[in-house]
Amino acid sequence: MATKLSKKVGARKAANALDLSPPLKITKIISVVDVLTTSLRKRLFKSSKGSKKGLSDTVKAYAKQLQAAKKRGAYLRAKSMLNSATRPVKAILDKSDVGTLFSKAPKVSKIWLPFKLNQKKWHQTRNTGAIQEMRALIFPDKRVQFDIAGEVKPSISPLRSDKGMDFKDDLPSPSTRRFNGHSLKGYERAHLWGHGFGDEARMGLMYAPKALNQVIQNNGFEKFIRDVQMLAQREGKKVLCKCKAVSHPPKGNSNLSPGKGELLLSEVFYDVAYQTKDGKTLLARFVATVSEPPESKVVMNKAESFITEF
Repeated sequence: MATKLSKKVGARKAANALDLSPPLKITKIISVVDVLTTSLRKRLFKSSKGSKKGLSDTVKAYAKQLQAAKKRGAYLRAKSMLNSATRPVKAILDKSDVGTLFSKAPKVSKIWLPFKLNQKKWHQTRNTGAIQEMRALIFPDKRVQFDIAGEVKPSISPLRSDKGMDFKDDLPSPSTRRFNGHSLKGYERAHLWGHGFGDEARMGLMYAPKALNQVIQNNGFEKFIRDVQMLAQREGKKVLCKCKAVSHPPKGNSNLSPGKGELLLSEVFYDVAYQTKDGKTLLARFVATVSEPPESKVVMNKAESFITEF
């Protein structure tokens, strides 16, 4: 009876130690790993009655909890980046101002009014110092162009699961929206500069087909950029990136609110520059387009996209 009681008490202590919910300190992670290791050793070497199946389950449980602890370690590293900004983001509010990273704005364009008036919302980032400049332009046909530029930094994706740490939650679900009478089923809320680049911009979020957001972007050219950043980090170098997203002009029979950022992606561009350890410069450009619903055809523009080194 005493043995069963002590086992229950021990189980409760272990359960408390395995609480990996934030906020979490490094000491807590170490404590979790220590408890798991001790528990595993006791069961492996001191339990003569344990079956092979029981031991196997213990090993699996240990592996899962260790993986969770490592994930929390990544969470903490990402969290620490939120206080590492080197300079504030520059929001360009005058069309004649090109900042230090942008090209001249087209003559027919103007600064997008919501960007000019509602600075608190549209200029918002995670303040890691990755995003350095941003601009929003509108054209006579009501197309909106978002420009973001800065340095690609280590991913802060572990933060996305925290409440309030993903700006896409500010946009209504695409399943509730129509464009020119057509449902946006199969669309997602796509970042222009997301957590994987070491920061997140509220500006530039648009509705885009899953084929673009997940295949062409996330697992395509954005993955390439993230891989280059990891290489650059090991070599003590920086990766600079300029990205641009252009919306489709609004159409009738739609329930989208463009002034609130409910826009449909038409084109997306990424320009990347990285100086390698041996002094060479890597340049890359990726361009993709999306046609209007109901076709919503996603095309990687191979004529304009390239990767070169010189």
